[in-house]
Amino acid sequence: MQCPWWAAYDLLEFIASELPQFERQHLVDFCNSVLDQEKSAYRFVGAEIASITAEPEIAAIETALSDAGSLVGVRTHLETALQLFADRKHPDYRNSIKESVSTVESLARLIS
Repeated sequence: MQCPWWAAYDLLEFIASELPQFERQHLVDFCNSVLDQEKSAYRFVGAEIASITAEPEIAAIETALSDAGSLVGVRTHLETALQLFADRKHPDYRNSIKESVSTVESLARLIS
């Protein structure tokens, strides 16, 4: 009870990152249901806990992550953008936006 408010979220992220994918998904689903029930403004998106205001935002980010699948450059930029956005101690929105734009540029390069 002596830690900053965001330390609990950091602990959950760490635990999720150490689990095998199958178990991680169960933890993520459980945590998201509890966070939703408690009306928290945070949800697991991929492997990060991010500030989310609406369910469509979560769905859009998760769809983008799953669609990026084998597109390594696209997925890397997208995951980096999410990490920068989700950092509760020092959120870096400016670089998160840059990484998001780099995601689109990387995909455009692959298409062209």
